[in-house]
Amino acid sequence: MKITLTNGTELNPLSIYGGAREVQGAKRDTLYFVFPVSEGFETLDSIFTEENCETITITEDSGDTFIHRGYTVRAELSKKNMVVGMTEENEPIYEDRLTVAMAQRTPAENQLKETQNVMDTLLGV
Repeated sequence: MKITLTNGTELNPLSIYGGAREVQGAKRDTLYFVFPVSEGFETLDSIFTEENCETITITEDSGDTFIHRGYTVRAELSKKNMVVGMTEENEPIYEDRLTVAMAQRTPAENQLKETQNVMDTLLGV
């Protein structure tokens, strides 16, 4: 599985999942990206920015591709001890993982962004 961000950065998360989450006072669709700790907090912090996440393209191992737009609100950057498997005795195996959660802008925020883009164009910014 691979993700490609707006700026062309490509990353290979261990897993991706989504769901609704309350972020900044609004219920938002949220994408969660799980990475090995070797990716590093600082690296992920510098990559998952508003500008870089205007478009997130997910390409699955099968070749299926999905484009997600406007997932620009960082909801989480955390280190978690997650279950990654089970032993023969049916005991969970834990490993540390880094999780980045990017939430989608609300319709009102999208409209405000579009208005700002028009104003920037008119002002030559």
